[in-house]
Amino acid sequence: MAIVAAVAGAVITLGLTSSPAVSKPGTQNQTGTQSQTRSSVRGSFPGVTMESVQIPVRSLTPALAAQFRQGRTAHASTVTGFVFRNRGMASLCLTTPDTGAGAGRNRDPIVVSTCRGTPDQIWIPLQWEVDGYRFTHLVSNRYQSMCLNANNLGGMSNGHIVELWDCYPAGNEAWDFGDWHATVGGGTGSYPIFARNGRLCLDADKFDLRD
Repeated sequence: MAIVAAVAGAVITLGLTSSPAVSKPGTQNQTGTQSQTRSSVRGSFPGVTMESVQIPVRSLTPALAAQFRQGRTAHASTVTGFVFRNRGMASLCLTTPDTGAGAGRNRDPIVVSTCRGTPDQIWIPLQWEVDGYRFTHLVSNRYQSMCLNANNLGGMSNGHIVELWDCYPAGNEAWDFGDWHATVGGGTGSYPIFARNGRLCLDADKFDLRD
């Protein structure tokens, strides 16, 4: 059983937050206007804090760099990547393992491990960077053709593992980055990163309840 407080590599799953109730704030929709919808979520999972890093476009793979040659990044020399630090245990960050037989391949489980600020811990919000779209891929800076993916075999549900997968246009690779960014703001707070369905969020699975 993986225990976050005892090991440096707890598995990341989808978690259904539990009471007490809190509300998600209004956030920007895909057109950039402020949404007044406030969906109720349950729980007190503290989420992750904001740390950003500027990544030179010239350091990206040609395929990924080409996607930034449009929208508000059309003439940018850098794009912004983010390190997601666990609020419950601040020494741990969202990580794609870069060792072992499965490293950089589909189904490679995402973990939290000791924060180092290395490329395996930097995530690039593609659609957010290009045009401010609220729901976005989170592209691995270490493996730039691969994204944060929620395993949806049997449907998106509590305890499903979060993994590395080829980037493709699907709901299980769309994360509500805009909501998180608007809430966390200048890095003084923390908030969960929700899946597109608005009920499930990234969770460090300290009890190893993965499906």
